[in-house]
Amino acid sequence: MAALLCIAAAVVPANAASVDHESLVYSGSFAGVKVLALTAGVDLRGDGYTLEVDFRTTGAVDFISHSQIRTVAGGRWQSGRAIPSQYHSDGVLRGRTHRVEILYPDGQPHVSIFDSEPDLEREPVPADMQRGTVDGLSAMANLLQNVASLGVCDGDVRTYDGRFLALMQATDGGQEMLPAKSDSLYHGPALRCDITTTPLAGFPKGSEPSDAQRRPRHSSAWFARVHEGGPLVPVLIEIELRVVGHMTLKLVEAPG
Repeated sequence: MAALLCIAAAVVPANAASVDHESLVYSGSFAGVKVLALTAGVDLRGDGYTLEVDFRTTGAVDFISHSQIRTVAGGRWQSGRAIPSQYHSDGVLRGRTHRVEILYPDGQPHVSIFDSEPDLEREPVPADMQRGTVDGLSAMANLLQNVASLGVCDGDVRTYDGRFLALMQATDGGQEMLPAKSDSLYHGPALRCDITTTPLAGFPKGSEPSDAQRRPRHSSAWFARVHEGGPLVPVLIEIELRVVGHMTLKLVEAPG
């Protein structure tokens, strides 16, 4: 989902350049077939941040397993890191009503989950492991700010979505050239960020160490300036799925 676009944490100087009111539209495909549309609204300010992501399935996937989710997260900066205050995700996920709310009044995530059908029965995540975690969009805000201000993407963060705890580590992959393609807005030099997601807790009960949900996943995001003088933003994202390969997200609109 949106939290998997690009996730990592890093130290951001207090006077770092910000990404302000960016609106980014992506087309997602799997095996060359378009499967989803995603819009991201980004507002990173000196005193805090707000991110909003809307995604919906398209084509045959939408007919078979409809999903349409709106997710919003916000918080403040402390010592250069994102400190979330609230997270809200609401909509339809694989045909069922889905709603998650997370509040952080004391640094500990307080989770409320409302689904029309229960999720897989999972092992509980201990409270001490939840402390200090962030939601996926807050982790994304950290990465966007770090890339925009420093031009690098190294860092790591623990994320928790109310069910699943993971460690996300980003490493700088250097500059690469993206070729021109008819279905992509950008071509040219781009900064590559490689992201490894390692599951830590919240596994389905009865799962084995070899199960797909327990294995690390590897994804990549390429950042570039779409508009002259604008911030570095993700123009291409490749996300490793648990079983069936990779999904590709390409930037198709970036009003500026």
